[in-house]
Amino acid sequence: MTKEQEIAPWNTAQLFRVTCRGDKKYILKEIKKEPWKEIGRLKDVCNYGRLAPYIDPKGKDNLKVNVPFAYVSYQDWNGRKRFLVIMREAKGILLQELMEEKFRKHPDSRKVKKELTQVYRDLGAALAGFYKTFVHSDFRTIVHGDLHTGNIFYDKDSRIITLIDNESIGRKLGKFEHMSDDLRFLFLRSLFVKKWALEDLGKKWSLVDIEKWYPIVIPSFFRGFIEKFPKHERTGWFYNLKDCLLLGKREYAREQKCIKKVLSILEQELLKKQSTKKQRGFRLKRGFRFKISLAGRNCIKVHDSNNSGRGHKEYWGRSGEWFGKVCFEDNGKILVAHLKGGGKRVWDSSNKDVHEWERAVLKPNKPDIIAVLDLSKDHIKVYRREHRGQSGNVKIYGGPEGKKIKRIEFSKDGKRLIGHLEGGGTRTWDSSDDSDYKNWGYTDFK
Repeated sequence: MTKEQEIAPWNTAQLFRVTCRGDKKYILKEIKKEPWKEIGRLKDVCNYGRLAPYIDPKGKDNLKVNVPFAYVSYQDWNGRKRFLVIMREAKGILLQELMEEKFRKHPDSRKVKKELTQVYRDLGAALAGFYKTFVHSDFRTIVHGDLHTGNIFYDKDSRIITLIDNESIGRKLGKFEHMSDDLRFLFLRSLFVKKWALEDLGKKWSLVDIEKWYPIVIPSFFRGFIEKFPKHERTGWFYNLKDCLLLGKREYAREQKCIKKVLSILEQELLKKQSTKKQRGFRLKRGFRFKISLAGRNCIKVHDSNNSGRGHKEYWGRSGEWFGKVCFEDNGKILVAHLKGGGKRVWDSSNKDVHEWERAVLKPNKPDIIAVLDLSKDHIKVYRREHRGQSGNVKIYGGPEGKKIKRIEFSKDGKRLIGHLEGGGTRTWDSSDDSDYKNWGYTDFK
């Protein structure tokens, strides 16, 4: 048994590699601080039923979670109690070694670039399968919590990713965290290390040239990640991965600027705007040239297929909603977003003008006047089409206190605006004065 290395700054006092008969290799790790806490978290990970398929040596989706299978304690010659955990040695190369030993020394080598491309594509696919298994809502899932390049092994023969130091998962098991915690750590924080020599304490320095590093690993990771999902979900996952890296604190502004540049090129390759019904990501409205596409987990864009997305209308879901499939129904009269986990959101698209869709109805014999039910369902806006709802040119009609408006319509003669209330009943506004829609007032309840 030989001592492999000593890592002072982290919670490892000593680390040993042990080779047994049959060439079986194990790792013995002595825990430095609060060992009972770390051991408790590791046992929580082992006992969490849904994680069982990922626990080494099984593995799922080409991902293994390496946890100890034995725990040992002893007293040293000073009478101090020490704690050891025993686990299988992870196969393959550490991503940090791949970054420092290969890419940093040979950044322009084609062989190194090809190897990195394969590694990060497999890493993206493995993490996608893991997050997808535990995703809860709003992209909250079980995260690693310490996902830097020093905690990831890659076996190029089996193409399996192994995660180590998994006690951090135990801290997160009771609560779902956003996957941005892991991805920002992986692509931003883990590119930097701190020198622990006294003269350099706290000095931050980059491990690699990000101008060369990001164009290799970011596209590979994104491609591997989104390919694990059905085609109609890939656009939403792409934009949410993008948000994970670009939103939040701006402490890595230079790195995020470089990532944004790389992703703008990748976005054009992966998510090309296409104009036919058969092409990915779009649905044409029956009888018209309007098309729709997902622009995020809960955002839909609708625009004229001839204007390349200019002047589009956006439809947003409520906080925490996640759109799966979006389509037109009822011969193109309604726009439907089917939600993950069941349910759907519906918008009325009976008006031909894409800019006015939002539960909108036209006034008979006065097609320049339009009524729109607001998404809050507690008031109606009425204005002339030419005004586009600009301030000062809108008449607002509120529903009765405590009740929501389910649907709106004009009477056949166009003299009354009718709001159908949730739970039954209607409210009617008199619109007999066609010359000035601003003078309309409500009459009674029915």
